[in-house]
Amino acid sequence: MFDLAPLDLPTEMRTERLLLRIPSMQDADVFHALMESSFEHLQRWMPWAKTLPDLQITRERMQQSIQNFLDRKEHLRFMIVRRSDGALMGTSIFNFLDWDTPKAEIGYWLGEEFCHQGYMQEAVKAMLDYGFKEMGLHRIEVCTDEENLPSRRIPEKLGFTLEAVLREERRHHLDPEKYINFCIYGLLRREYRG
Repeated sequence: MFDLAPLDLPTEMRTERLLLRIPSMQDADVFHALMESSFEHLQRWMPWAKTLPDLQITRERMQQSIQNFLDRKEHLRFMIVRRSDGALMGTSIFNFLDWDTPKAEIGYWLGEEFCHQGYMQEAVKAMLDYGFKEMGLHRIEVCTDEENLPSRRIPEKLGFTLEAVLREERRHHLDPEKYINFCIYGLLRREYRG
């Protein structure tokens, strides 16, 4: 088993326009408001957005994300903040951490007003640098609904390989009569051109 004790991970990443940092409890109210204002936008693609969690649930999940970062297990969440004005724009996360391989899946979302401006590609690029260089990951995946073309463009532009399209892999969270195809993109450390 991989020894997590010597893993001293930075708590933030900076890009030209963004600061990605671990959550704090001070983020909970703003993060909840961002989910609320972008709920219809998020609901189409995000299974967790079937119903909007109440503020207390958001606070509890924020606390759990902070603890998970400190424990280096389950997931490592980063808040995406625009450096020019400090706006909290969304989140990116290393999900399904497997320290034995080591590998993880990157998940992400932005508030609707911040979409289609290249922010998420910039954030995921920073996550790749962090995952391969700081965490020592061997493999990183991005998984997305086949119909979510904006989400699919991100791994495609960053050099991932589309490894599989799982046909009718799950029921759609809003329409149980509809099944969705699920795309799995993979990138290995030796393939990364960061």
